[in-house]
Amino acid sequence: MAAPATASTAPSATAPVVYDGAVEGVFLRGLVGRITPSLSAKLRALGLDLDQKLQPTYSRELWTQVLEVTVAELYPELTREEGFRRLGEQAVNGIGYTMIGKVLVQMARLMGPRRSLLRLPQVFTSMNNFMKMELQEVEPCHFRVHVNETYGHPAYVQGAMRAAMSLASAKDLQVNILESETQGISLEVRWVQ
Repeated sequence: MAAPATASTAPSATAPVVYDGAVEGVFLRGLVGRITPSLSAKLRALGLDLDQKLQPTYSRELWTQVLEVTVAELYPELTREEGFRRLGEQAVNGIGYTMIGKVLVQMARLMGPRRSLLRLPQVFTSMNNFMKMELQEVEPCHFRVHVNETYGHPAYVQGAMRAAMSLASAKDLQVNILESETQGISLEVRWVQ
């Protein structure tokens, strides 16, 4: 039986929330075999108990704390930036193993990088209720991408974008940060046909 929801794990309907599919993708799929007892205990103390049925939603604040603790625990030898980049990559790769993610990965491979990137803003809405992505096509294999949320770590979004485009078979992929703010990030995404 699941533990009762707390204020930190059961936000109101209008609050910014992360859906259970994102949590499943990152922790139950992407980091399978890497969750140490120490990390599990730290996550539980924050309000994310991986031994219980996942809550339908988690607050953005809790998710941000969970990511911070995870990077510190799993990547102590890396810079925080590189740790967040790796976690972003693992998050997307893990989501690819969820039921919805498997379908999205197959579609991405069939559609190719450009069409997959054009559909990516809709994919974001299945992970949370607050991230927005804007795309500007510079040329067929060159886009500028703005994302309004980074959880305080632009490299996390950069890593996630790199993994998403790699799943869509982008060749000679480059994902560079053009500009980052406290919450938002602008990326340049390029690949070759």
